[in-house]
Amino acid sequence: MGRKMKKMEFFIVPHPRGTVRVDVYKKNGSYEAHAKFKDVATAQASGNDKHLAVLQALHELAKFLNKYKGS
Repeated sequence: MGRKMKKMEFFIVPHPRGTVRVDVYKKNGSYEAHAKFKDVATAQASGNDKHLAVLQALHELAKFLNKYKGS
């Protein structure tokens, strides 16, 4: 069995259409960020740098939401 991820912190990011919640986890020296917009979409990213993982997760979520908005 692998070790569980430890939740470190979370952020609430304001958005004109709602809020985005970003949960940051740490496991074995790397970070994993999960960005969630309402019940519409969730994106995740991971890496050795916490801030970069958060930015990548937010970027992936934004790309998806822009596609979703355009359809």
